[in-house]
Amino acid sequence: MENGLVRTFQQTRAFLGLTVAENFRIAAVSSGSAIDMEIIEAFDLHPLMKETAGDLSYAFLRRLGIALALSLHPKVLLLDEPAVGLTSHDLDRMASIIRARNARGVTILLVEHNMKFLMSLATRVTVLAQGRVLFEGSPEKCQSNPLVIETYLGTEAEHA
Repeated sequence: MENGLVRTFQQTRAFLGLTVAENFRIAAVSSGSAIDMEIIEAFDLHPLMKETAGDLSYAFLRRLGIALALSLHPKVLLLDEPAVGLTSHDLDRMASIIRARNARGVTILLVEHNMKFLMSLATRVTVLAQGRVLFEGSPEKCQSNPLVIETYLGTEAEHA
């Protein structure tokens, strides 16, 4: 963590040869706080504390990575594609946790291609294409913006 900023990666970064509990102990030492049982419970990781991180399913490994990032108590959390590979149940849980942390004052910057997930969370959207900003504003206005629609969805003629 650098000045309250924590980020996740598309590929989960955890110590795969260590147990889930050991991963959380390292995060606790890094943040100078105790192991955050609230986060462990929220991500349903408590039953897996003795499991080696490398033996977890993809969904649980994704949960672990984001839980570890949150356990560092960031002021700003950058999430890179947190929805990749998750079921709708996992997405609902993830969205709920993200909303709760945001309500507690954590600023969340989300890079995401799952539009349903993104639009359920975002209060402000910035759309980029080839390195330039196409749109900035509310999720509602984004979804009806002609340039965003044309760039990412194409025109009806292109699909005919």
